[in-house]
Amino acid sequence: MDIGIVYGADKKAIDVDFIARRGDKRYYIQIAFSLPSMEKINQETRSFSLIGDNFRKIIITYENPIFTTLEFGYERVNIIDFLLDENYLK
Repeated sequence: MDIGIVYGADKKAIDVDFIARRGDKRYYIQIAFSLPSMEKINQETRSFSLIGDNFRKIIITYENPIFTTLEFGYERVNIIDFLLDENYLK
């Protein structure tokens, strides 16, 4: 598990909370208590938009819904479901 940093056009560093690796797969993970607005969604997915590969990009939240696909294929999953589903990252 790593923490990642990507750089925006303004050269400002933006962090990715976690980068998980499983074999040749990589998962970019952001953690947020909730996503109550588009502003918060944009804040949490900004680093994802700067990553140039096609590995899964996941936001883990405390709130429901259990699973949602956001714009650009980013995923949102509830923390309980993420932790209890041993196959989620397969």
